[in-house]
Amino acid sequence: MSGSAVGLEQRILDCNPFLEAFGNAKTSRNDNSSRFGKFVKILYRNGGIVGASVEDFLLEKARITLQAIGDRNFHIFYFFHAGATEQERHDFELQDISEYRILTDQVVHYCCTC
Repeated sequence: MSGSAVGLEQRILDCNPFLEAFGNAKTSRNDNSSRFGKFVKILYRNGGIVGASVEDFLLEKARITLQAIGDRNFHIFYFFHAGATEQERHDFELQDISEYRILTDQVVHYCCTC
């Protein structure tokens, strides 16, 4: 396997945590609950990886705006807020995370037993 194929393979693997942040969330039972599915297609030529593509589908649309007590929303919202620089906070007009109902446990919860 050539050095560039190893580099590409590693880059494909490195994308996974980033993609997971868009589709996973913390629940009362699982700190990294997947709320979507993804299919990664690896393209090979002459025994080496030459590319990849990702197809995703949202499994639990209701949890975008509503979640059970103790659950959190998608990781990406928290990562973006926590990692933003002061300039980005200003540019995106970010407020304190407690101001966003969708990111706190102050959201309207649905009843799981109904």
